[in-house]
Amino acid sequence: DGGGGDGGKGDGDDDAMRRCWVMTSNVDGFFERSGFDRARVYTPQGDFAHLQCLTPCHAGVWPSRPELDRLVPAVDASTQLVAAGVPLPRCPRCGGDAFMNVRAGPMFVEEPYRAAGEALQAWIDEGAARGARLVIIEIGAGFNTPGVIRRPCEALAAALDATLIRINASPAHAAVPPRVRRGVAIAADADAAVDAVAAAAADDAASR
Repeated sequence: DGGGGDGGKGDGDDDAMRRCWVMTSNVDGFFERSGFDRARVYTPQGDFAHLQCLTPCHAGVWPSRPELDRLVPAVDASTQLVAAGVPLPRCPRCGGDAFMNVRAGPMFVEEPYRAAGEALQAWIDEGAARGARLVIIEIGAGFNTPGVIRRPCEALAAALDATLIRINASPAHAAVPPRVRRGVAIAADADAAVDAVAAAAADDAASR
């Protein structure tokens, strides 16, 4: 996951939330459920909260919760399969198979996430225009899908001379390339590392 924030001063948690964005490869909605503003969370890999046509015949999505509520009671505990005769989700438009709206191939419907991606880019551009100091905190981004979080964070940090704090339990995955001038590699457990970064930021703010 990659999170960005500018280095300006703020008043309280609400202001701090307005000065940050989340870009995550996770599709489980945990950031929103943990109190982050949904309007400031960009999920380029999709979201389990939505279904899409597997074809796809159109670029729309619909809520997955009603279908999950219907299917879960029909799942066999030993086989983890839906009982025979229970209809699986279908596209309401063409009647074809439905699938979770997550990036699993070329059929992925990404239109629902474009607006958040554009809003994030606009926030970055606005901050750069007024000289704000961007800090990127990247947590647990390895090499499974480096083009989603890892490489974009590196490119952004290099282009804007931003600070990239890369947290990963693997020293190899925590490494920051030389082109990122303000890079900090933290090879440690994410919980402990985030607590340490937060404490350092609080100490810095208190000393100003």
